[in-house]
Amino acid sequence: MNQSVPRSLDDCLITPVPRDRMAAPREATLDQIVGLAALLCEAPMSVLTLVGDDNPQGSSLGFGFAPHGVPSDMSLFAEAVQQGGALIVSDLTQDPRFNTLVCVTHAPFLRFYAGVPLEMSEEQDTGTLCVVGHSPRDITPVQRLALQSLARHASTELGLRRSRDAERAARMEVARLLSERNELLTRNDILRREADHRVKNSLQLVASMLGLQARRLSDVSAAKALEDAQQRIGGIAAVHEQLYRCSDTDLVEVGDFVEGLCAALAANRPANVDALRVQAEKLTLESSQAMNLGLLLSELVTNAFKHAYADGTHGDVRVVLTADDRWVSLVVSDDGAGVPPGFNPDGAAGLGMRLVRAVLSQFGGTIAAKTGAGASFTIKMPVALSTG
Repeated sequence: MNQSVPRSLDDCLITPVPRDRMAAPREATLDQIVGLAALLCEAPMSVLTLVGDDNPQGSSLGFGFAPHGVPSDMSLFAEAVQQGGALIVSDLTQDPRFNTLVCVTHAPFLRFYAGVPLEMSEEQDTGTLCVVGHSPRDITPVQRLALQSLARHASTELGLRRSRDAERAARMEVARLLSERNELLTRNDILRREADHRVKNSLQLVASMLGLQARRLSDVSAAKALEDAQQRIGGIAAVHEQLYRCSDTDLVEVGDFVEGLCAALAANRPANVDALRVQAEKLTLESSQAMNLGLLLSELVTNAFKHAYADGTHGDVRVVLTADDRWVSLVVSDDGAGVPPGFNPDGAAGLGMRLVRAVLSQFGGTIAAKTGAGASFTIKMPVALSTG
């Protein structure tokens, strides 16, 4: 099987083994390296062979061989790797190590071999770059240097390919993890929203039962206590209702949340409260922070409904929500009788103020009260937020 020596790189690039015969991934740069080896060493055939743990039989990228003709015998490969340097065999039929190899005694009837092991890292496959021919011969020192240089080039290219494969695998893994994360976040949000909805329904049922029980009691003070409890539970139910409605993520647009909550509370305002007026900045909080804010708002508004206007007076209750770089401020005010002289919310014994202080203590918030033309309560929450 006499092959002509390639005369140019174009010759090397038009006659490689067909790609569907290659077990190793083919790339244009490796094709060129294999072809250049044959061109520079004036050999009719050249082979790049790789052997790894996941491919112990080896895979070869060949130039100049007929289809199905790339030699599969690994003895020459093993000897070149074990020797560690260039392995030059001028006549394979005269070397007792190789003269019985199938590729020598049968097609493609190799006689000459010159191979150089690739300089691979420990985690990479083992490889060689070699040129072969059908006639006994040797290679010149320049050709030997060229073959060694091309082997180093092939080693570098294979290392880059391994790095690209690792980077591609890492990107795919990151994409997979991000997809799983987003799926888990979506599931968590659905569960949270469903929990808010179910809690709201349960609280509304409890509030209805308390209201029914209060109407049946003849003891006025006991009935009043049940009505107060009914209002508080109704307020908490309204908070969960707004959390369910306002966001499909773990972040809540608090302006919309406050407006919706106040609308729900206003539906049950007493006759002497003309309106519940709301002014709320656009800002975003985590749902847990919005929950705390909603509980405080519900308690203060409910207290204003009960205590602001008496003896035939009437007027509005106002809610103002603002924010700066450090604080979220919530102000609930009215034009009623105001707070009693010497009133201090930090020491007030009423259940409402105790509930407010309990919520504020969880995150270091503060409450202040002032009186004049009515009462005004200001709550400040030191929370991280995103204004918009």
